[in-house]
Amino acid sequence: MQKKKSSKELLRESAIELFSKYPVDKVSVNMICENCAVSQRTFYNHFRDKNDLIAWVYTEILDEVELLKGDSRTLHDYICALVQGICDYSDFYVSVVRYTGQNDFRRSIYQPLRECVCKLITSKYNDEITEEMLNAIDIYLFGCIGYMEHLLLTNNILPAETMIPLFETQMPLILTKYL
Repeated sequence: MQKKKSSKELLRESAIELFSKYPVDKVSVNMICENCAVSQRTFYNHFRDKNDLIAWVYTEILDEVELLKGDSRTLHDYICALVQGICDYSDFYVSVVRYTGQNDFRRSIYQPLRECVCKLITSKYNDEITEEMLNAIDIYLFGCIGYMEHLLLTNNILPAETMIPLFETQMPLILTKYL
């Protein structure tokens, strides 16, 4: 028997479908809800606004890595999942990247990524996050996010097999032991 999808899953699918077809600023919460037959009240039980939904869709990729890999996950696992997720949903991400309003792409994904990397280092490796490491994480994430934005905006998405080694070779030396 197939498991019934939750309203949150339906909203995710609806958002991906609509943002893959239309610019973010042209898609309303009402459109997202009507597309998946979920009430606006239910939408607002889960999300503050459509930007919150976009950020959640993105962080779902991170959550999937944690669930799939458990304690054996590494930065390599995160990079693979993130790059593959962006490749798999490139139309969605192109629309999201083009949106420059409140909670744009860079702001929506930076904090969850930073938290994810820090959590991995502290929980799996029991290492303390130093100021030097935080600076390295920040520089690395902003560089990767900026490069991914560039690829999406120029419709020049490279295959995941090409991007993953590229991102890994650009990792600051202080972080490479976590690959």
